[in-house]
Amino acid sequence: MTFRSLALSNMRGNWRSYGAFFLSSVFSVFIFYLYAAFIYHPEVRNGQIASAENVSKMMIVCEYLIGVFSFFFILYANSALLKTRKKEFGLLALFGMTRWQLRRLIFYENAAMAAVSAGVGIGLGILFSKLFFMALSVLLGTKAAIRFHVPPEAVWLSASGFMLLFMAITALSLVRIGRTEIAGLLKEARMPKPEPFFSGWLVALAAVCLGSGYGLAVAADEHTVGVLILPVTGLVTIGTYFLFTQCSVALIRFLQKRKRLYYDRTNMIVVSQLAYKLKDNARILFLNAILGAVVLTAASTVCVILGMNRDSLLYGTPYTIGYYEVGETSRLVADPEMIRQMIGQDGRQLAYEARAVAVPIHLDRYELRNGGAITLQSAAVAISGTDYNRLARTLGRETIALSQGESYLILPYYMNWYTPEKVTGTADGRTFHYAVAGFSHRPVLPPIGPFTYTLVVRDEQYAQWLAATPQHERLAAYGFEIKDWKTAGETVDKIRQSIPEQYRTKQTMTSRVDDYAQMRQQTGQALLVGVFICAVFFIASGSLIYFKLFTELQDDLATFRALTRIGMTIGEIRRIAVTQIGIQFLVPGLVGAVHTSFAMIPLGKIMHIDALRYAAAILLIYFTLQAIYFAVTSRNYMRSIRRKLPV
Repeated sequence: MTFRSLALSNMRGNWRSYGAFFLSSVFSVFIFYLYAAFIYHPEVRNGQIASAENVSKMMIVCEYLIGVFSFFFILYANSALLKTRKKEFGLLALFGMTRWQLRRLIFYENAAMAAVSAGVGIGLGILFSKLFFMALSVLLGTKAAIRFHVPPEAVWLSASGFMLLFMAITALSLVRIGRTEIAGLLKEARMPKPEPFFSGWLVALAAVCLGSGYGLAVAADEHTVGVLILPVTGLVTIGTYFLFTQCSVALIRFLQKRKRLYYDRTNMIVVSQLAYKLKDNARILFLNAILGAVVLTAASTVCVILGMNRDSLLYGTPYTIGYYEVGETSRLVADPEMIRQMIGQDGRQLAYEARAVAVPIHLDRYELRNGGAITLQSAAVAISGTDYNRLARTLGRETIALSQGESYLILPYYMNWYTPEKVTGTADGRTFHYAVAGFSHRPVLPPIGPFTYTLVVRDEQYAQWLAATPQHERLAAYGFEIKDWKTAGETVDKIRQSIPEQYRTKQTMTSRVDDYAQMRQQTGQALLVGVFICAVFFIASGSLIYFKLFTELQDDLATFRALTRIGMTIGEIRRIAVTQIGIQFLVPGLVGAVHTSFAMIPLGKIMHIDALRYAAAILLIYFTLQAIYFAVTSRNYMRSIRRKLPV
């Protein structure tokens, strides 16, 4: 038998342990190749795809992230594999295998694993690259699908990059394994584990760090979050580490003192073994919790931003098409009847339309509730309370009621950081001062030109200003809402082409369809990068636990064999194993979810949005995937246990 065949035989014999390691490595290569294939695609490098440059830059950053993360993951997995096989290496050395031959054997095994992982990952990448390019075409809004292409640079970069990564880790492993004596290798598996213990001071420190971190996160707002983000992160990280290394043991000791619970059926075995498992796996569980918190927080933040952009689009652009005319009866921009006809000719229907006549005014400044003031010196319009309520009812908004000397202010939808109390301006050549009874960032008329700022006043004041304004100076705003507006791009383009070229600017007309297409492209870019990166981190974090379980399988089998000899059934053993696996999967996820929930509180304050609502959806998806991963792991683990236990 040659060293190569012996290496392959060892890999087949330890496939249960190698399985999660192999699949995670393949998935990392798969994602790495897909991104590289897009970066080196001829249509991207030649600039033939709009917005491809921005996506390509984001993917380059992701390539570095995947490379760095894969290095540490493979380093850990390889070290854990070698640790479980020290007895095997000791026997080989005892039978005459030299240190050089042992290193050679490990080198062949790692080289084979690297070659197979890279080959399968790149092969899957090539197989699914067409589907990936089609999805990119939809997300980027390209007119034609990105053609299938296998860039040699992407293949070379993926293969050479991961082979070098494996070889660097192999070199580190060979140095470590070569320094160990034969006796140390043989005794490794039989060395007794020390009794788990905890420090009351470190338990208290964990509680103080987590409590302080959470408290600062709740207290943070848009003014202090930049200063507090590093202290909060540091406190929560330290607290999480001691939570798993110290608090877990303290909790086990507490449960052991609860006799009724501890001696109930198989709880004694579960709790006793958990004391050692949680202590041994504390660092892995800590990393999983932090990794889960990072993934969940990042995904939730992306969803919050995307949700805020979507809400801003819907509320900030209340009509599919909107424009305004200078002159109450002017038709210089467009004829409303012509727009209705063009919509009907395309087989589409109007959901509703709006028109309002506004008085041009000038807003000088407004005072803030906190005592400050903002100088505007901006053109604006004034409409009556009756017109505002009519438009609000059409849009499904709340109506308002103004008392004498009060006004209602509509600000640009992206200005969200202050509360105006009094407003000052000029209308009809006279200065006015009004108390601001309320304000909104949701316009009821197209927010373009002077309609960016709208002042709603009582009907009698509006009538006075309207009478003093010549008809040709009055402003008329029009809005048309088309049913199924997301697919009305061609109709909107036809209407735009019918408008004189000098009025096709965003200062005269607006279209929600155009803004939606741009937002969808940006959303697609964020989702494209975020989904795959989160998938890499999620699979790797689950694989750490999966991998650890199967590297400890032989020790668990010895325990379960002893339990079967004293009469324990397979069902009871299953209950013990599944409970222990479930706790190791569930606890890091719960801790990460709690971290994410507190991280969303300051984000919600900054964005002025219910961030926890978006985080809840992400958490639901996360725990669903965790449940699937847990079910698969439990099934494979119990299958291995049953195969080797006496029936």
